[in-house]
Amino acid sequence: MIRSIIVSLAGLSFCANAAVTYQLITNTANPKQVTIQADTSDLGTFQLSKPRTTHVPDVPDIQCISSAGQASNVSYDTPISCHQLLWTVTFQAKTSDEFEPAQQVDTYSPDEGWYFLSEWNSLPTIAGQDIQVCDPDNLCSAMPNSEQPPLFVVWGMPYERMNIGPSTIIVKAMPCHY
Repeated sequence: MIRSIIVSLAGLSFCANAAVTYQLITNTANPKQVTIQADTSDLGTFQLSKPRTTHVPDVPDIQCISSAGQASNVSYDTPISCHQLLWTVTFQAKTSDEFEPAQQVDTYSPDEGWYFLSEWNSLPTIAGQDIQVCDPDNLCSAMPNSEQPPLFVVWGMPYERMNIGPSTIIVKAMPCHY
């Protein structure tokens, strides 16, 4: 068995603005779905841009939740003001021994209990805002800018924390069969 190593940086500092947190929440009733919520109450008016994409033309339908609890659909690249953003990502079940992270497909393994979420196709950006993405175990990673490689968020498997200089990294071993 060959193992792929997925490394995410943890504890990164952010510049001018406090980061908006995208919190991932697994759906115990439907393991193929993960809900993502973000508190945007301190942003005032902002613009949500579509996620970077590879081969999937569909982007998530995102709900804008007002402070009164009313929900409306978000139009990308249009000024909005919301108390919270909320959307669902549907994962594909891993059906064979093969898994290729480079395909950027949101995948979960029903047998092994892990999840793989790619930034591409699933995580929109907010103009002028730093974003951190936190898995259900509250391990958080900074969302990269458009010039950087995409963010992979993986949870449901053992991990190790390692201090390298001033940074802490989290190393997860994901089984891959070739």
